[in-house]
Amino acid sequence: MTDPETVYLELEGRLEQYITDGLQEWSAAGALALQRTQMPPEEDSILYWIIALAGNMVWAGTIFMKPNPVTNLPSTAQKALSVIGAGFGSDTARQVKNLVQSAPEPDRAKEFFAEIIDIRADQMEVSLVDGMAEFARMDFFDELSRWMKASPIYSREHGRS
Repeated sequence: MTDPETVYLELEGRLEQYITDGLQEWSAAGALALQRTQMPPEEDSILYWIIALAGNMVWAGTIFMKPNPVTNLPSTAQKALSVIGAGFGSDTARQVKNLVQSAPEPDRAKEFFAEIIDIRADQMEVSLVDGMAEFARMDFFDELSRWMKASPIYSREHGRS
């Protein structure tokens, strides 16, 4: 019979490799997607369309808010959301950006997202590997045992009902 510590170390090593391989594939897929991404022309920018849509939805959603129970007039929150939603819904974000600065270079946007992918991959690897080690030592064999007992395939192959 194999020493439990040896089994845990082997399991941890394999799980860590699966996590690392998966994150490397995720990072590579993100980098490839960024490389292939065509930046939209400013006038067709999906970002500003989404901001305007969200603003319009917030503004439209104020109709479902309850009025002030005392005055039966729109509540302060309803008034604020209505004004904010209408402001963003009228493409204010793009206009303010154009007033404050020139449009960012598309290559800089790709560099920014590439950096985010790298940072997130590193953070996820640390988090997943740390969590995996605890899972391997504390929960894996209990979960595997429960799965095997509940599995109709395992039960049939090993003469269990």
